[in-house]
Amino acid sequence: MLEEKKIRFEGNDFVYFQEGNYEKSAVLLHGYSFESKVWEQAGVTALLSSLGYSSFALDIPGFPNSRNKQEMNEEKILSLIGELVSRLNKPVLLGASASGYLALKFAEQNSSKISAVIGVGPVRLSEIKTELIKVPVLLIWGSLDNVSKPAKVKGARVEIIEGARHACYLDKPEEFKKLIADFMRSL
Repeated sequence: MLEEKKIRFEGNDFVYFQEGNYEKSAVLLHGYSFESKVWEQAGVTALLSSLGYSSFALDIPGFPNSRNKQEMNEEKILSLIGELVSRLNKPVLLGASASGYLALKFAEQNSSKISAVIGVGPVRLSEIKTELIKVPVLLIWGSLDNVSKPAKVKGARVEIIEGARHACYLDKPEEFKKLIADFMRSL
């Protein structure tokens, strides 16, 4: 079960949700139209606990369903993610859609601070200098994704979930969780 917590950043408190208290951890970033509790709904936080990972699901500021209503530009959001990451021991960073882009952008700039990155239907992938990412990368798309198209990325593991749309973790949660579990076990 997710426990609501707050992180202080630049004079404001930002909501995130934590499940588990393990040495290994994962920071989960929701897509634009969702909120952080989507990872609990999809069974991802329970899966991570079963693998010995604590989950830290941040509500992304400025996204419509986020509890964090502050409007922040990309640079500030990346700094907020960095603040949360700095409190953990090289977490895995997982982001979906717009947050998939943010996760990959953070990895591009800060690979030494994380152990791996997972992008789920990441948008704006062409803007990421993937050659600068020096940690294992998993990219997942649904075959019916009409928002972000699958792309081969050198050095990344790319997976397609057949019959799933953009939010493939909700359409096919068991297949999604299997891909996550396989990747996490390989780290």
